[in-house]
Amino acid sequence: KGKVIEIQLPDRERAISETKGFIEPLLDDTEDENKDKIAEELVTALMVSTALHEGVHGMLDSRPGSKFASDFEAVTGFPNEQGRASTLLDEGIAYAIQGIYAPDIEPIGNISPVAKESDERLVRQRKTLGEKLRPMIKEYIDSGKSIDINFFEKAKDAMIDM
Repeated sequence: KGKVIEIQLPDRERAISETKGFIEPLLDDTEDENKDKIAEELVTALMVSTALHEGVHGMLDSRPGSKFASDFEAVTGFPNEQGRASTLLDEGIAYAIQGIYAPDIEPIGNISPVAKESDERLVRQRKTLGEKLRPMIKEYIDSGKSIDINFFEKAKDAMIDM
């Protein structure tokens, strides 16, 4: 819609080097060349995962007055002052989709976004909503369904549960 989402990525070689240093304690029994490969795989997965997350925002447009925000408000009657609720839902959807497609990187494991106590409160809320929505969104994706009234109602319930 004539808008651009700009994603600033770190220098790839530097990111790989720093990531290798960070995960090296987990790689005691791994040869040096494989350590580089694992670090590169992790950096690539994280960059692609971030691009996917931001791309979802580009498709949804949760700003006040947008179709997504207006439909959400009309279906649920949920208060959406300054787009806070629709933005929370937009973030939850983005985190859910990011989690659905998150790969396993050995020996790290799955890189799905998961809410942690150390996360800022708003980030923790968004990730928690993403975790709650993930099964429903996967079902919608697998069956080729679009967001509908039922989706908004279930999303509203998940938001209230939080």
